[in-house]
Amino acid sequence: MELAPITNSSNLKNNEKTKKVYEYANGFAMSNYIEYNLQYAKGLDSYGFNYTNIIRIDNNKISSKKIDFYMNNLIKRPDIDIIFACVEPDIDKLTSAIDPFTNHVHFAWKGKDLSRGVLANSMRAQRRFLRSNQTISGMAYFTKHLGKSLSYHNIYV
Repeated sequence: MELAPITNSSNLKNNEKTKKVYEYANGFAMSNYIEYNLQYAKGLDSYGFNYTNIIRIDNNKISSKKIDFYMNNLIKRPDIDIIFACVEPDIDKLTSAIDPFTNHVHFAWKGKDLSRGVLANSMRAQRRFLRSNQTISGMAYFTKHLGKSLSYHNIYV
């Protein structure tokens, strides 16, 4: 991951200072960023999530309000203890750039395994927006998101 130079126009007036700040950002700051992400993933793993699924709305972005609506409906079920949801941008296959028009939501929950139909009904979403459930084993589910641009994430209890 390449960082742009950190500059403050009032304090950094020459290239030497800019170069030192840039080196700092690529060295110490990046190692702290990675360490923070690993700690965050370990913290999420400690909640004991059992299952995961993906919400993908046809050729559209899912807003944070819509995610909250779905997850707040789902958490009302007595057989679900906690939910973690995060938005992941879609990548354009031709340019390998982030697609500005679409995204999808990964969500994980601790509780009973539910069918797509039960999930959709509980969330008040269309069934075709949901993928198949997968079980979560260990921290692999959470570490695959490290270093990616997750624009929104939340825990629902």
